[in-house]
Amino acid sequence: MERLLGLPSEILIEIISYLDIADILSCQRTCCVLRNLIGDSIQLHYIMQLKISGMLDNPFCRLSIADRLAGLESREAAWQSLDWEFVTTIDVPSRWSGVYDITPSVFLLGKSAFDFEYVTAGIQTIKLPTRMPGQSNAGSVEWIEFNFGMQIIDFGTAIEEHDLIVCVSSYVFFFF
Repeated sequence: MERLLGLPSEILIEIISYLDIADILSCQRTCCVLRNLIGDSIQLHYIMQLKISGMLDNPFCRLSIADRLAGLESREAAWQSLDWEFVTTIDVPSRWSGVYDITPSVFLLGKSAFDFEYVTAGIQTIKLPTRMPGQSNAGSVEWIEFNFGMQIIDFGTAIEEHDLIVCVSSYVFFFF
């Protein structure tokens, strides 16, 4: 134990960061040195909050660990109280048909061919707005429309690849 505690705190934090939450809490109860190290480490608190939230760290995020931790804690508090700070209303440019799909970053909405019917003849889509901590608004959104000229029964996305998959049907009328 003496050899372990003789390591620099950065190395101890790195080692402890690979443990499960229950194991981190157990380490914290073993001695006052580890209790203080874990209790004072923003990095370990962030890692534990990620695991509790079921989130993954974004290695490309430019925020500090302290800001990321504050964002996670704020997000979790908002979920617990159902009181979100970031609510955005987006106007839909065309009549929607009721067919839709959503991914973490894109919203796809079926588009009616005419204002008086709910037949899906196209797709309108936006990249969902995001907000970094401290930002007051999400900025503007721009809808992109795809018209297919025939009825679309359903569409979906392959979330990992962000590809659009469309099932298209058309009516064929026979007159005798």
